[in-house]
Amino acid sequence: MDPTAFKLFGIEIRYYGLLLAFAFLVAYFLIKHLAGEFGIKKKYAEEFMLISTLLGIIGARVFEIFFYDPAYYMNHPLQTFCIWKGGLASHGAIFSIVIFTYFYSKKRKIPFLKLADLAVIPGILFGIFIRIGNFINNELIGKPTNIWIGIKINNIKRHPVQLYQAFSNLIVFSSLYTIKKFVKEKPGFLFSSFLFLYSLLRLITEFYKELPPGYGFSLFHLNLAQWISLVLMIASVILFLKLRRCKLWNVKKKKT
Repeated sequence: MDPTAFKLFGIEIRYYGLLLAFAFLVAYFLIKHLAGEFGIKKKYAEEFMLISTLLGIIGARVFEIFFYDPAYYMNHPLQTFCIWKGGLASHGAIFSIVIFTYFYSKKRKIPFLKLADLAVIPGILFGIFIRIGNFINNELIGKPTNIWIGIKINNIKRHPVQLYQAFSNLIVFSSLYTIKKFVKEKPGFLFSSFLFLYSLLRLITEFYKELPPGYGFSLFHLNLAQWISLVLMIASVILFLKLRRCKLWNVKKKKT
């Protein structure tokens, strides 16, 4: 599939960029819709969404350049700014947004865990659309396979791993959106659940991905994304156990 959707005044408009823009619009309206449920003012939710999206893209790009493919960008420095062609590392986005969430919550006097719970629901939407963009760009391709859902790339049938990961992100989004109303009194539950579910599914689906030589690193048959996923899974379990013992989760409602 041609990654270029159309040309405007001689400039290529790619599906990847359109999907990224669409993801932002959906996430923007969703966070406004959900803000009240988390006790956060809409104006703060809007401000948070705008800034965190920008920082998330920057963080994702920086992580991609320095940890996954530094040699390529060193030889093609102008490609650093061509984010519409792909090359956004989701873990870089997660790290940068979590850090920003902490400082923004301090500035606006919003409980960090509540803001983090709100952020992960629209945030995972970006992962869905970006993976579809990866599929259209024929990047981060899957390993060869003979199964019926395999996609031919250069006459080799491969796992559509980008779609596996898009679907896994959809599972995470659906799960978080479904349980949010049941865990309103447990700040941090959605955040820790996101870290665990996303990391677990990422760890599994990465086994079907065929990374080019020199892209990231591999250790004990696990690539960089899988090692980070393992660390985040452990961190999510530790956070969950700490929150379980926290007074915030053990407040008993007074009988009326």
